[in-house]
Amino acid sequence: MNSPENQLRRYSTVSGVVADHKKYGLLLHLENGVEGFVDSSDVADRPVDSGDWPSVGITVMAVVLGPTQMGRWRLSMRDRDIRVVTALEDPQAEFGYWDALKVAGPGNSAARDAFLSSPSAVPLLRWALACPWHSSDRKLAEELLATAPGTVKEQFDLPD
Repeated sequence: MNSPENQLRRYSTVSGVVADHKKYGLLLHLENGVEGFVDSSDVADRPVDSGDWPSVGITVMAVVLGPTQMGRWRLSMRDRDIRVVTALEDPQAEFGYWDALKVAGPGNSAARDAFLSSPSAVPLLRWALACPWHSSDRKLAEELLATAPGTVKEQFDLPD
């Protein structure tokens, strides 16, 4: 089946028109009649009041996070998410490597070294460092950078 819903790929970027404001976030109309929603925590990098959300009728860019059980697509409008998926060649595959590294842990030297030598290392580390201080993604990035080679560390403004 080649419906519009099946054409959306996780971590792809889409544009949509803000259709409604709900207490939990924004409803968007994507191309071909596909509906998506942006949770209030995914509207911006930092929490924003609903009065500061984009107005109904405005076209916005978002990242596809995946389908919901209700038949909508969960989306993110966070700048950090949009920046990372546009910087990666194959976001779905490269986030798969990040997730595998989270499972293996930074102590797994083979997984760590393979990641740190990949072209996706710097964009994914930048993304993770922009996550909230308590997130597992940020903690992993900090641990990886502590043992990263100089060629990776020099890409970041790290304290001495």
